[in-house]
Amino acid sequence: MEYLEHNLPDSALRAILVKAYEQFKLFHKGFHHLLASKSSLHLRETLDHFFTSYIPTLDIPTLDISTSLRGIHHLSLDKTTYLSLVSFIRDLESHLPPHTQLLFLYRHFLAWSNFTDPSALRVVYDYITDPDTGKVDDGIISQVKGKGEAVISTRPRGLRPVKQGVGHGLSSLFGLRREREKFSGFLVGPVGGEVPEPKKMYLGREGVECYVLLYQFHEDCTLPIFIPTEAPPDSDDDTIKQIKRRIRDRAFFSDLRLFFDERFPPLLKELADDWKRSRGESENDDTTARFVKLDKSNNGITTSIGVSKSSAVSEEALRNVGGLHEDFERNPNLDSVHMKTSADTWIVGQRSEHEESHFVVKKAEASLTDIEGELHKFQTLSLNNANAPAE
Repeated sequence: MEYLEHNLPDSALRAILVKAYEQFKLFHKGFHHLLASKSSLHLRETLDHFFTSYIPTLDIPTLDISTSLRGIHHLSLDKTTYLSLVSFIRDLESHLPPHTQLLFLYRHFLAWSNFTDPSALRVVYDYITDPDTGKVDDGIISQVKGKGEAVISTRPRGLRPVKQGVGHGLSSLFGLRREREKFSGFLVGPVGGEVPEPKKMYLGREGVECYVLLYQFHEDCTLPIFIPTEAPPDSDDDTIKQIKRRIRDRAFFSDLRLFFDERFPPLLKELADDWKRSRGESENDDTTARFVKLDKSNNGITTSIGVSKSSAVSEEALRNVGGLHEDFERNPNLDSVHMKTSADTWIVGQRSEHEESHFVVKKAEASLTDIEGELHKFQTLSLNNANAPAE
């Protein structure tokens, strides 16, 4: 066991417990479903197998404010790139059965989704972007990448500074990988030309059963696709027959591959160029405020902490940020806290109906008025640089 000098935030522990249960439901629908469809013995065996595999993946020392907030990293795109992505999605939808749900990820950033249930989207996003997903056989992801490789390896486990000299660096937060041939193909779907029995997951509060497909292009673009196994009540009877037939049809997957081979290369170039531009802007940010912010309307999390060598903050500052979040959790009427932690560091927490924000401001001998000025400067700059968000 590893001894931790500081206690873990209650909200972070609660978040990983909720995440574990939600992932169990994603695979198995829930306890009541297994009891009704199988037996109590099967439920116990399934729980034992799931948590025996799940618990070792938890990296407890990395749990921090980002764990507590459980946000989705959204990708901000310029108008031209966003329209290219929407065109790609609309054309792809014409190749898919009705009522299909999908999302488009660039690295670990969500670029597009047609999910109408935000909680279902967050569960799927957490699973696909988890740095451990794909490293071991979970019954869903095909082991077609290199041994021990994650589906998506770019999502940081937390906001703490990455220690140098252990095979990682701050640049890993951008997903900069060693040069090698990048994987393209189905991670869930046909393997070697054979179409296996479709994999299934259960989405949302109601546990809607869906066939799962997962395609990745050059490892940077990941496309999870969820096709309902049953048509909605207002659909005609032919819909479900079409779905069950197409998901087992080799021609269906051949058609998808042709589409991906043609349309992914130019789209990936646009996304990569847009990414380089936005990353350059963040690295050149001269504001002294470092922040982590949760947009409650879409569970979107944004942060400037750790995105460049100059933007890392101390572990003490992160603990204090986590402490302010705990204060917000315990006091529903609390909306703002200012904390001076040293001669040159202030921690500020702000909460409204729509968002929760935490700032770390380093400025020598700064007064409260100076700190408010820095936050106003940051908020003005953020507003001026804002791009139209993806759907």
